[in-house]
Amino acid sequence: MTALAVAYGHRFGGHLGVPVALLGLVLPGFLSVVALTIAFDRLAAGGFLETLRATLLPGALALIGVAALRLGRATYKSPPDLGLAASGFAGAVLLGLNPGVLLIAAGIAGIFLFGREAPTK
Repeated sequence: MTALAVAYGHRFGGHLGVPVALLGLVLPGFLSVVALTIAFDRLAAGGFLETLRATLLPGALALIGVAALRLGRATYKSPPDLGLAASGFAGAVLLGLNPGVLLIAAGIAGIFLFGREAPTK
């Protein structure tokens, strides 16, 4: 995205167009982050954020849970799949293991449990 902005900026505006294009790319995101930070600072002093957390957080958690269950039904076809996923979840949540380590361990376990797939031509 940045390279494209630089290329368009140079193509249509020469050397002056490059910083203008980069500013146009970065400025909207920067301004929204600053505005949201200021709004959060102002709202954190009152009780509005606590009310928001108490009402929206359970709903968002339920929405994520339902989406995960729907994706899981389509993905996990056999008991070893489900067992491997449950082991990874337990390792992350209960034991606090690093997700990168869990992904590598799951890949190795998957090779031993399900074998290697034959390369397709």
